[in-house]
Amino acid sequence: MELELLMVIKLFILLLLSSPYPLVTSLQHNNFTDLQSLLAFKNHVVDPQHILSVSWTTNTSSCNWIGVSCSRRHQRVTAIELTSFSLSGTIPPQISNLTFLSRLDLSNNSFSGTIPESLCFLSRLSLFVLNRNHLSGSIPPNFFNMSSLKFIYFGRNNLLGPLLVKNDTFDVPPQIQELSMSVNQFAGEMPLDISRNLQILDLAYNEFSGNIPGWLGDLPELIVLYLEANQFNGKIPISLGNLTQLLDLAILVFLLSLSSTALSTSRPPNAASLDCNLRFIDISENNIGGFLPDSVGNLLHNLQYLHTEQNRIQGKIPAGLGNLSGLIFLTLYKNQLTGSIPSEITNLQNLQVMYMDLNRITGPIPFELGQMISLNVPSLPENLLSGRIPESLGNLSKLQHLSLAVNKLSSNVPQAFWCLEGLTELNLSQNTLDGGITPEKNRLSGNISSTLGELHMLSHIDFSSNDFHGQIPESLGGLININYINISCNSLSGAIPESLANLRHLNILDFSFNKLSGKIPGGRVFSNVSIPTLEVISFVLLLTCLYFLMRFWKRRLVQPPTNDDIKWPNHRLISYHELVAATDNFSDANLLGTSSFGLVFKAQLNDGLLVAVKVLNLDVHGASRSFDAECHTLSAVRH
Repeated sequence: MELELLMVIKLFILLLLSSPYPLVTSLQHNNFTDLQSLLAFKNHVVDPQHILSVSWTTNTSSCNWIGVSCSRRHQRVTAIELTSFSLSGTIPPQISNLTFLSRLDLSNNSFSGTIPESLCFLSRLSLFVLNRNHLSGSIPPNFFNMSSLKFIYFGRNNLLGPLLVKNDTFDVPPQIQELSMSVNQFAGEMPLDISRNLQILDLAYNEFSGNIPGWLGDLPELIVLYLEANQFNGKIPISLGNLTQLLDLAILVFLLSLSSTALSTSRPPNAASLDCNLRFIDISENNIGGFLPDSVGNLLHNLQYLHTEQNRIQGKIPAGLGNLSGLIFLTLYKNQLTGSIPSEITNLQNLQVMYMDLNRITGPIPFELGQMISLNVPSLPENLLSGRIPESLGNLSKLQHLSLAVNKLSSNVPQAFWCLEGLTELNLSQNTLDGGITPEKNRLSGNISSTLGELHMLSHIDFSSNDFHGQIPESLGGLININYINISCNSLSGAIPESLANLRHLNILDFSFNKLSGKIPGGRVFSNVSIPTLEVISFVLLLTCLYFLMRFWKRRLVQPPTNDDIKWPNHRLISYHELVAATDNFSDANLLGTSSFGLVFKAQLNDGLLVAVKVLNLDVHGASRSFDAECHTLSAVRH
């Protein structure tokens, strides 16, 4: 008996040795299934960069293909990661045959069609990423029954329908830690409790409606909650106060009431739990009314970002905001806030950005604002602020953008502003400022201060339509980052500073309608930017003469006029920018002729009038006298 058994074993070994697939028949069969599944995927994909067509060939093992990973022991496919490969096409159901697959990432491509329901059978799948594609349809019904799934990212697709999740259907409770379905078309109410292990839940920018569910407060591990840009209504659940690990919170609801919520004026029983790590709150772009409670500053000590813009929030800015010592970013703009800015807000020594535009804030700008050492963007335009601009704002060494436009501020601009080397934008327009240098639409006069040239980061200057006189400071040549200067329509005199010729970022320079004289400086800048000066005035005078002449000649053709019939039109001022547009930047196509003193171009003005523009070359001796003589001749001619 033993001899017969030994003979059978030997015969079996002999058969194995004679086989072309020794010892690994079943293994090869499984690997063959993986290969066929990958090739089926390749056949459904449009590959404009030819990445798969070159790499995914049977000449090499599929475990060496780009984007494919395999297990070491059995050489089974465990991951497909093809992010940002410009792939399109559809996702084939054959992927469900990759039974060892644990990671599937096809993000940032152009896949379309639906998510195959057969993928629900991938029992080892833990990471599923389809962000930034063009997928449509609904989520397969059994999708949330996949107990292995921990990370799901389907954001920025065209997925729609309700998320059908029911706890009583779970074979094994889901272990999802991160779920992102933002920027899709999901509708209806939020699903029931998806997973007690959730750490990140992002359902923003969909069409969910109804109430924000209270079960969110029962997720002990939740650190990020994004629900903005949906159609929720009602109140913020008070249970959110239980989220002691929460760091980021963004909730936008259309009909949110701030009363009887976790942010209510009366401290709720569990509000102490809000004194946690919460660092981000966004309730902007809603129809939120009511008031900001003063107690908000007592509950959220670690808050860094508070966004409440574009709502209907009324009342005063709560002094309690000054207790949010960690606040970095505060936006209150486009609400209905009234009253003055509380001095307590200046306790926010970490605040960098503060937007309070488009409210009805009154009173003076607090002197203490100049003590907020980290502030670089205070934005307060379109309010009802009055009084002086505090000199203390000049102490804000990190100030980059300051906008106080469209208020009722008076007096002069603090001289300390001109020592802020980091200042890139200063907008004080439409106030009642006077005295020294300030922007347009005020009642400004005097000289342009030479200290302006010390603002090396300044990129934009507009002093147009004021009453500045004197010379243009030579120090403006130190504005190394300037790209726009407009000092038109003033009473400036003298020559253009030579120092402006080397401002390499300067694109627009408008000195028109002043009393400047002398030559245009040489240099790169003046060869390719707009520089209306004395020559422009010459153009305008010549155009005016030609305009008068053409009108007079036209009327004589129609009816011989008497001396009483001749009514010369008022002088028309034409800017250099209009001349540039009328001549297509003085293109050769509009060149009518040349002379020893310049060029003549055809131009069509904004009102359709066709005129001739003579461009004088003032570097030629006698050009100015020629211009005077030409104007005299044209004004005296009779037809």
